[in-house]
Amino acid sequence: MATTLLLRSVEHGVPSGNYDGSSLDFYSDVGKANTYYYGYNDHNFIEIRVYDFIGIIKVEGSLSNDPNFADWVELANFAFDDSSGQDAVQSVNNRGNYVWLRAHVTFFQAGVIDYVTSTYNIRENYFEEF
Repeated sequence: MATTLLLRSVEHGVPSGNYDGSSLDFYSDVGKANTYYYGYNDHNFIEIRVYDFIGIIKVEGSLSNDPNFADWVELANFAFDDSSGQDAVQSVNNRGNYVWLRAHVTFFQAGVIDYVTSTYNIRENYFEEF
């Protein structure tokens, strides 16, 4: 198994990475997805962990080797709109031959994003199966 870390340790109000500390919306850096390394390996296990979080975390993927704005599609959407904030670990399985992944945080009003990851199986003899 291999894991791509898309976002790590972002606290509301504290600048970190692509988050300036005051924006409601920001994108993570782009991370390599399973297809970048392994061709047609189409299973992604997307997981997030948040604390006292209010906002939305979307995970987006692209099939393009050199994506532009229109090449991204939403793969997962984790919405937390409880005004008291939420602690949660949530995950979703996704299928698709994505080359790139990124996290898109919107309506970020409070809390901490501990991490956003994508995990996939590495099958060394994948192409020999066909």
